[in-house]
Amino acid sequence: MTVSSSELDKNHKNAIMQTLKFTVYTNPVREYSFDNTYFVDEKCLVIGSGQDSQIGISDASIDVRHAVILKKNHQYYLADLDTTQGTRLGADKLQPKQVYLLSNESLVQVGNVIIEVTITTTKTTIVSPSTTPTQVINSTSQTKSGFRLDAINLRKSSRPLFGTTLINNISLSILPREFVVIAGVSGGGKSTLMDALNGQRRARGKVLVNGSNLYTNFSAFKDKVGYVPQDDIVHPELSVVEALSYAARLRLPSQSPAERKQRVQEVLEQLQLTQRQNVAIGRLSGGQRKRVSIGVELISNPRLFFLDEATSGLDPGTELQIMELLRSLANAGSTVVLITHATKNVEIADMVIFLAKGGRLAYFGPSKLALQYFKVQDFDAIYDKVERQFTPQEWEKNFVLSGYYKKFISDRLETIPQNNSPSAEKPDFNQQLTVLCQRNLNILFKNRVSLALIILGAPILGSLNFALWKSDLFSTKTGMQDKQLRCCLSQ
Repeated sequence: MTVSSSELDKNHKNAIMQTLKFTVYTNPVREYSFDNTYFVDEKCLVIGSGQDSQIGISDASIDVRHAVILKKNHQYYLADLDTTQGTRLGADKLQPKQVYLLSNESLVQVGNVIIEVTITTTKTTIVSPSTTPTQVINSTSQTKSGFRLDAINLRKSSRPLFGTTLINNISLSILPREFVVIAGVSGGGKSTLMDALNGQRRARGKVLVNGSNLYTNFSAFKDKVGYVPQDDIVHPELSVVEALSYAARLRLPSQSPAERKQRVQEVLEQLQLTQRQNVAIGRLSGGQRKRVSIGVELISNPRLFFLDEATSGLDPGTELQIMELLRSLANAGSTVVLITHATKNVEIADMVIFLAKGGRLAYFGPSKLALQYFKVQDFDAIYDKVERQFTPQEWEKNFVLSGYYKKFISDRLETIPQNNSPSAEKPDFNQQLTVLCQRNLNILFKNRVSLALIILGAPILGSLNFALWKSDLFSTKTGMQDKQLRCCLSQ
């Protein structure tokens, strides 16, 4: 956010002791610390590649004097010095020579280099009532609630011995409420990685959900994990509301009919399908059918939500709508993981996993920084570059040695929560069987062709039998004397 000069001059009542720590994610990672006494007499802190820079970074993407940090009224501000490759604060690109408020845990990008800013205080500033909300320190450091997903040394091959490597020793952490996209070249193991993360096809290594082993406690997490496959598996004969109602009866057996009905209406509104709720699924557009598939999983309000190619085959406008829907689900509390080849709207996601061939991790980090990491102009170009420039082993090694690996993998893995054993709720088998039978009967009666074949099939076949077969066909005395029958039996 841009801050005007008048806002910089607002008075604060009490002084506080502050320390600024800058973690520069180069190879090797470097750290710089400055206390607030450094900024006396309106002194600025320079970031650049020049020898007089207080934070010196030797990188071709960084100008000699790239950016400055200044202090006014106990607040810190960042400004870009009209550089070639620019400066970003979070996802926002800074306008040259304009000051932007710098808060605790800000992520700054100068050229191609990431800098994490940590501001610690020993006293609380008493801010005047006229101060705007954007000037509150630590406004971004809020604890997120939800489900965290950690993968530790995941490995999988097509066969136990001499098989093709599908996942090559991948470790990563997905934080609560993050929207993560899995992308990669053909043969990169995208579906294998997703199925390992959600427990559908287990791999060697560990998958932890809030510190608890997913594989050994799968039954306890089963109702909290949603999975939408690439192909829609909803029944086209049912209406939208019928499909969601049956899903609610199967997945929310402990709730009352009124509560389930309310949940169905909530999902319809969330998916913007209220006006189409009585339409048969088979008559919906491709994007609407995909929304119904998502809705079936949303009924139980999953905390971990996995989708395989949910945007495949959709037009650009519908694809954007699905991506925005998944973004809203993550904002509402779900941790969302999506495999996609559609790259136009990848920046809507928080993080990107990019896989090279053989299930090797070529990148894991913010989607908005992926272009800078691979040094390309658009996301589609990453595929060609990963295929041609280096081997999969080199891409993996380069990432491990980068500051991105320490920031977004190593540091995250150090904060895995302690193991909490979840409790599992056993489903009522008889109740689920009853619901499934009712649903299948409903589908059968809606499919008139299938129903007609079942009702008329037996009489028609029986009539043909009487018309074509001889009356003594199965007679023990004359039936076996029939030459045609003996010929048939001998074949």
